[in-house]
Amino acid sequence: MKTKRQGIMCWQQYIAVATLFVAAAIGGFFLLSREAARASGTKDAIHLLSSAANIGPTDFNGNVGANAGGNGWALSNVGLQVTNNGGSQWSVVSPPIPTTSVESVFVAGSTDWVAGVENGVPVVDVSSDGGASWLPESLPNIGVQVGNVSLVGEGNSLVGLAYIQTTSSNFLVGGWMGYSNTSNSWKYSSTPFGGAVSDVNGKLWLVGGPTNSQLAVSSDQGDSWEVVALPAAVTGSALSVAGGFTDGSIALVATTPSQTNSDAYVVTLLSSTNSGSSWRTTYTTNETGSIGLGVASPSAVAGNSVWIGGIGTSTLMSISEAGQSTNSTFGSSGSSVQSLMNVGSTQPWVETVSSSCPTTKSSCADSSLLMIPGASGSGWQPTSFSDPTVGAL
Repeated sequence: MKTKRQGIMCWQQYIAVATLFVAAAIGGFFLLSREAARASGTKDAIHLLSSAANIGPTDFNGNVGANAGGNGWALSNVGLQVTNNGGSQWSVVSPPIPTTSVESVFVAGSTDWVAGVENGVPVVDVSSDGGASWLPESLPNIGVQVGNVSLVGEGNSLVGLAYIQTTSSNFLVGGWMGYSNTSNSWKYSSTPFGGAVSDVNGKLWLVGGPTNSQLAVSSDQGDSWEVVALPAAVTGSALSVAGGFTDGSIALVATTPSQTNSDAYVVTLLSSTNSGSSWRTTYTTNETGSIGLGVASPSAVAGNSVWIGGIGTSTLMSISEAGQSTNSTFGSSGSSVQSLMNVGSTQPWVETVSSSCPTTKSSCADSSLLMIPGASGSGWQPTSFSDPTVGAL
C-alpha cells in the first residue's frame, strides 16, 4: 500500500504549480535577491518541528541524509541534528536559515553545508566549526523560480547542488550547480530534465521526469549530461540509483506496477560497468503492494550488496552483486521502510515510518524512526537524538 508521504508529493507539486499560475496572473513572477529574501523571512534559527503526539528522543520528522563517511543529519523535534560517527552520537546545530526552510544538508567532519529555498531563491551556507558560525555561498544567478534543492557529495567532498524549477507544468525542468573544492566556487550547468542526482564512483547520475523513469549520466562533474537508454523490460519503470559496487559498476533499481495484479509490483535490479551503455539484469522479484507509476523502491548499496525496502511494508531484502538474495521482515508490522542510506557500514541506515492514532486525538499522525546498524555489526537499533532540554532548569 502506498504510504502517505509517497502519495502526497504529486499533490504538493500540483498545488505549487496552481499557486504559481495565480501569482503570474496578478502580477507575474519575480525573484528577490538573496539578501531581500532573507530580510523578508523569519529570523528564527530553530523551529520546533514536532507535529505528532508520539515523537520522542528516537523519533524525527522524516528528513534525513547520510554519506559513506559515517556523517549524517536529521531534522528532529528539536531542530537540525548532525552526527560524525554513523548515528551513535548526535548534536543539535542552529542553521542560518529557518529549519522549516532546510531541504538538504551535507556533513563532512566539522564542516556542515545547509541548503534551502527562500521565496523561490536557492540558498546555501557553510560552517567550518560545527555550526557555531556560518558563511553564505555565492551561487550563480539562474533567474528562475526554484521549488526544491538537494546537496550532492562523494565521500566527504561536496560535489554540487541539484534543483528543480516550480514553473514547469510537468516538473521536468531542473538544473545543476557544480562545486569546486579547490576554488570554493559554483558553476551552473543545464540538465536534460529535473530530478535527483547521485554521485557513484566519480560519475553523476540523474533520475527524473514526471514518473522518475528517465536516466542521465555525467562523467565531467555535471558540465555535460548524456541521456541513458534502458532495456525494454524496464522502460517506464520508476528508477532509483542504489549506489556503486567495489568493481566500479552502478546498481540501478527499477520498480513497475504489475500488469496482471493490481496488488503487486515488480522490482528489477540492474548493473552496468560502462556508464549505462549496456545493462545486466541481476535480480527480479514480484512484491505485494498496490503502487502507482513513479513510485520507486527505496534502495542503497552497503557492504557491496544492494538493500531494497518494501513499498508500504516492513520487508527488507539484501541482494549480492552475484544476485543472491536474503529477505527479512524489518521492524514492526505497522511500519514501512521509507528510505535507505549508505554510511560506510556493511548495513545501511533504515528510515521507517508508521502511523499512530492516540486515543485522545481524532486523527492519526505519521512518525519516523531512524534505525542504525548495531554495535555488534548485526541487526539494527533506533538511534537516540540529542535532547538539549535534558538537565535544563
